[in-house]
Amino acid sequence: MKVLVADEVRMSLKHSLNSIAGVQIVGQARNAELAGSLAGFTKPDVILVDVEASGHRGVMTARDLRDLLPEVRVLVLGEADSRELVTQAARAGILGCIVDRASPTELLEAIRGAIHSRQVGFLDLTEN
Repeated sequence: MKVLVADEVRMSLKHSLNSIAGVQIVGQARNAELAGSLAGFTKPDVILVDVEASGHRGVMTARDLRDLLPEVRVLVLGEADSRELVTQAARAGILGCIVDRASPTELLEAIRGAIHSRQVGFLDLTEN
């Protein structure tokens, strides 16, 4: 499973992603335009957008990526207690929202779910 990360994904998350067997980080981009270009070369299965630092702009970045690359699944990473983020992301048509404290197992479940479109709506990992 190939993952492209967009925006300022924290080092701890990269470490978690790298620790999951079968997950490969194929690139990192600092914005949607670069992520879209990079995705053309790297052919990711999933793009993970960190929206915690960028808020509303991050959700729009995720939406723009989803529109630009409909064959690629887009997930957002944000704070567990941000109902506003979840609401904005859902309205923008984003496949799922992963909490920033997700374990490697939860990350893997979210990525697999996104790839196989098993979830209709949100991957809310706060309710485990």
